[in-house]
Amino acid sequence: MLSPTRSKVHLWAPSFREFGGGIAAFSRELALGVLDCGVEPLLFGKHDQGSEHWKGLTACGAGSIPMRLRTPVFAAMALAKALREKPAEIISTHLNFGPLARFIKRVTGIPYTLVAHGIDVDQAMPASRLEALRGADRILAVSHWTRERVLALGGIDPGKVLILPNTYDEERFSPAPARAPQLFGRYAIAADEKVISPFPG
Repeated sequence: MLSPTRSKVHLWAPSFREFGGGIAAFSRELALGVLDCGVEPLLFGKHDQGSEHWKGLTACGAGSIPMRLRTPVFAAMALAKALREKPAEIISTHLNFGPLARFIKRVTGIPYTLVAHGIDVDQAMPASRLEALRGADRILAVSHWTRERVLALGGIDPGKVLILPNTYDEERFSPAPARAPQLFGRYAIAADEKVISPFPG
């Protein structure tokens, strides 16, 4: 696992920006979790703009590059930083970056962790992505269902597939009495059922 006595961790994601989707939200929470462990992550968000700062962390991105060139530019950026800084570990929150992480490990020996979310794990995935999963030092699955999908691919040691469930931003969401009673009748929700409501209080 991560050790605060070692150098930085490089954390790759499609984005860390607030407007991103579920993987972006997961990536932000993971970055904060790594920081809480006493390890400073350097963030690489493929669709983020240039070099930014978020929660005191440095985030590098290729979002200002035209879309058709963004993938190779992002890969070159992440590769150059890894070769220069020799981080303790690379963590990718998207399987698409797995082949690059595997290549870097073969060249430098830097271990890598991949995060599997569910539908991104499929028997029909490209061979390079499958080999990246098989070569990962650790795989973080967001659920038991996702872990089973990973293991069903074959050739993966069950001992290195750990479950790290999705979480939420406690500054934005908290338990409270239901404040959207109009939903109950519309969706046949019982009064004692738990509801996650998008409506402000």
